[in-house]
Amino acid sequence: MGAASALGAIFIFGVAMGIFNSVIARLVPIWDTLWPGIARAAIHFSGMYFIADFLTPGTRKWFALNPILHGVTWFRTAFYPTFPAQINNHAYLLFSSLVAITLGLTLEYLYHRRLAGSDE
Repeated sequence: MGAASALGAIFIFGVAMGIFNSVIARLVPIWDTLWPGIARAAIHFSGMYFIADFLTPGTRKWFALNPILHGVTWFRTAFYPTFPAQINNHAYLLFSSLVAITLGLTLEYLYHRRLAGSDE
């Protein structure tokens, strides 16, 4: 499982979050204001600027809730096979993507008339 698989999984997660956010932003008007801060925090705590495996176990446990962290670690291990990867759960990243796509499409299905602005 190399770098292409990691990039593909990160891409799928990005698409999943895009689908989810496009629906939420139309249902909750303030979401356009909240989401940039949430996304920025998720990126900063994703291990791009530091190595999460070098954190204390308690801190690492909380950081591991961020699916982007698993994608970053997966990508790093593709290039550096001896990279310390205690936080490298491919299934967690893919499952998070599946949940986001499912929630986004379900909400789109349930609220499609309201989202389209029609009274059909």
